[in-house]
Amino acid sequence: MGTHPMKILIAEDDSSQRDLLVALLRKRFQCEVLQAEDGLEALRILLKDSPDLDLAILDMTMPYVDGRQILSIIKSHPHLHELPVIACTAHNTKEEVAEILRYGVAAFIVKPIVKPILHAKIAAVLRKSGKLRW
Repeated sequence: MGTHPMKILIAEDDSSQRDLLVALLRKRFQCEVLQAEDGLEALRILLKDSPDLDLAILDMTMPYVDGRQILSIIKSHPHLHELPVIACTAHNTKEEVAEILRYGVAAFIVKPIVKPILHAKIAAVLRKSGKLRW
C-alpha cells in the first residue's frame, strides 16, 4: 500500500493570505493544497474530496457561506465530522475565540498570520491526527 501526499484545503477569500498559506504548506509539509476563495467553493471541495482530505484551514469570514456555517456542516456530516479544522480569524476577542472553540476546531490562528505560529499549529494538529510523524 503506497502512501499519498497529504491533502489540505485552504478556504480563504484574501488572496495574499491564501498565497502565504499555500506556500508554507507546500514547502514545509510537501502536501497537495486545494484552494477555495469563498465559502461555497469550500463546501463544494469538502463534499467532493472529503475522503481524501487530511486537514482544512478555514477563514471564519468569507463571502456566501462563512466559516461558522461550514464548521456546522463539517461537524454534522458523516464523512467530514472527523476532519481536523484550523480556524483563521482576524477577531481575537474572548467571545470570538470561545465561539470558534464551541465548533470543535482542532486549533485557531489569529490574523495577521505569523509563519512560525502557523507552522507549529499545523504540525501539532497533523501529529495529533496521526498524519504527521516528525
